[in-house]
Amino acid sequence: MSELPQKLMAEVEVKNRYVAYMDILGWSDKVDSDFGATLELYDELITSVNDVQEISENPPVIRIVSDSIIVVSDDLRRVLRTTNLFLHSALVYDCLLRGGIAFGKHCELANQGNLFVLSEALVAAAKIERAVSYPCVAVHPDLIQASYYPELASIPLITRLVLFYDGVWLVNPFNVMWLTSAASHASYLKELHPKHAAKYDWFLGLYDTFTSGASMLPESFDTGATQKRWAPAHNETS
Repeated sequence: MSELPQKLMAEVEVKNRYVAYMDILGWSDKVDSDFGATLELYDELITSVNDVQEISENPPVIRIVSDSIIVVSDDLRRVLRTTNLFLHSALVYDCLLRGGIAFGKHCELANQGNLFVLSEALVAAAKIERAVSYPCVAVHPDLIQASYYPELASIPLITRLVLFYDGVWLVNPFNVMWLTSAASHASYLKELHPKHAAKYDWFLGLYDTFTSGASMLPESFDTGATQKRWAPAHNETS
């Protein structure tokens, strides 16, 4: 009589988590054409991970496997800030990211040197990544409620964590150290890779809107709406 399988994952505590799933665009071409440059990109990503761990209280869990980056936390802001850092690091090394951020049940199990992940949030984030046509990290719309728009409107764009552009909530790819340089780099990459001009044009369109003084909030935004503190739209602790 065979033994019943151990209940390993079934005994792991299931928690609700915010999960970002990102794909490094152009990864296979970069590996094939310049493996050394790919190693430098990985070093930059590792540095970004270390920076997050050093400057953050209760930092997110970060996992990078080949061209996939996963960020997990019980705090949406931490996921957004970390994603912004990865967007910056990737573009410095001639890559753009595409991804999604979602919320849901999540559990992990480390067993005999192996890692097992079962995540409703990761599945949802991966679905968003597949649905996104252009280089951005899209945020599930349920996470940004209309009642938070007034607070978002009061935050300068350069420090705001999320933007609304082309019908999508997305992670702000710019920051105080990376704005004009990001556009210049995207323009350079467009010239270098004309067959991918559409994705760089989209990114440059985002930059133009960002620097035009637009609110980067949905047109339905009502300045007279009751302001509430911008906070995750879900219960983080359950």
